[in-house]
Amino acid sequence: MNVLGGPHTIYATAVKTIKQAFGNHDLLTIGGYISYGDPIKVNGEDVTITDPDDLAAKFDTLFTPKVVKAVTSQAYETLMVNANGIMFGDGELWISGVCDDSACQNPFINIVAVNNK
Repeated sequence: MNVLGGPHTIYATAVKTIKQAFGNHDLLTIGGYISYGDPIKVNGEDVTITDPDDLAAKFDTLFTPKVVKAVTSQAYETLMVNANGIMFGDGELWISGVCDDSACQNPFINIVAVNNK
């Protein structure tokens, strides 16, 4: 995880939390990893989720069973990590950290891409 800013423990916690949230269809927790109002890449196209209600409306379309399975079955030890972020499965979901200062001790981890086809 050295290519991403911030401590490894933050990413490990995010991966565990995201896996559990997708497994439990916990929109509140998943919403904590969405940067509302900022686009995410969905199959290469920009999609903006505006608020928790919009996430609920779009959830099943964005996070298909294929994506949920990739996330929930991903082992931490086999995650692929590069400068673009952390990849679940074969690229069905990507997360990355955004630093708000140069120390980057507490990056905001968000979902940056979904590939659901």
